[in-house]
Amino acid sequence: MKRVESLTHEVLTSTSSSEVAEVLHFASSTRPPFRGPLAALSDLADAAGEFSRALETHQGIEIAGRLGAISRQLHHLTSELREISDELDATASVLPPHRVPRPHHLPAPRSDHGIQAQATPGPEARRARTQTGLPTLTTPSTAPPPTRIR
Repeated sequence: MKRVESLTHEVLTSTSSSEVAEVLHFASSTRPPFRGPLAALSDLADAAGEFSRALETHQGIEIAGRLGAISRQLHHLTSELREISDELDATASVLPPHRVPRPHHLPAPRSDHGIQAQATPGPEARRARTQTGLPTLTTPSTAPPPTRIR
């Protein structure tokens, strides 16, 4: 079973809705051999509820009832995530190029003049480029549509 941290990382590095839908589908999977973390958490709540009920005390029965409520909520959450993953998979969307995560170990792309390009230059960078006579970055509204090369 994948850890929640690795599933979160997969979502953060995804570029298409189908990739995120796949992660959500895995997280909400209830059938062996690919039971997701929500199913495992539900199993934990059920097991703890059985233990509490077996104590045969007033407090144990109350705790078992609360754990049963949590288990029902987890089942509802699991079915909601499964439904959302189906809807997200049906959208077939891709992140715009300016929103695509870039690995930190790769350098930023270089402009034609060999200067590191910035995704969103701050006021200091715009002033410095204006003062040095170098071309300024175009705004998204005036820029030509980007082409994606893989």
